[in-house]
Amino acid sequence: MTKGDDGKYTITFTDVQPTDSVVEFKVVENHSWDVSYGDKTGNNVQFIVKEACDVTVTFDPESKEVTVAGEGVVTDIEPEIEVVRAVGNGQDNWLNDVNWNPDDDINAMSKVADGIYEITFNGVDEDLNYQIKFAVNGGWSYNFGAPEEGFVAPNGETFDAAFNGKNIYVHVDEDGSTVKAQLDLRNFDYATKQGAKVTITVTAPEPEPTTAPEPTTEPTTAP
Repeated sequence: MTKGDDGKYTITFTDVQPTDSVVEFKVVENHSWDVSYGDKTGNNVQFIVKEACDVTVTFDPESKEVTVAGEGVVTDIEPEIEVVRAVGNGQDNWLNDVNWNPDDDINAMSKVADGIYEITFNGVDEDLNYQIKFAVNGGWSYNFGAPEEGFVAPNGETFDAAFNGKNIYVHVDEDGSTVKAQLDLRNFDYATKQGAKVTITVTAPEPEPTTAPEPTTEPTTAP
């Protein structure tokens, strides 16, 4: 990017062609991800090109604001949710043995109500290192995870999900458990990236029923 007399950095890409896909980027310093800048929430800047045009990216080092502009550029976007999939370190019955694939329909979540998506895994083995996130429309640009690194989902309790967050850890203490994951997007605001909720419930298997032992001697009767 070129620094102008006003102290701002700009770069222009000429004749960018239209696309229905969301375009994403960040601005980085000194050829490294150590220092990077995105939108107001810290995520990638996103836009769509509706008509072919020149696209100019501007970075203000004082305000740390990144902007993108062009005659055919649309920045006020909120992707329509077509499908939500559970994604993580699948093994055996956990995530149907699918490992970090946001495009596998075997882990597509059911829409149980407007904005609420659920999926259940049965017969899950004991493990304290299961990880999960929720990917929208088959990619990583629109996903929900944990609010912080190393976050363990509290069993059966709803917590705030982070847009493009960290991996959510799920603790399963007994073999044969059932894990139900729910993503609630009813109050999610795309502009602020806030309002998504997640609930993960782990249910241990029912104990085997016990029966009275068979008698070992014949019963006696009064003469």
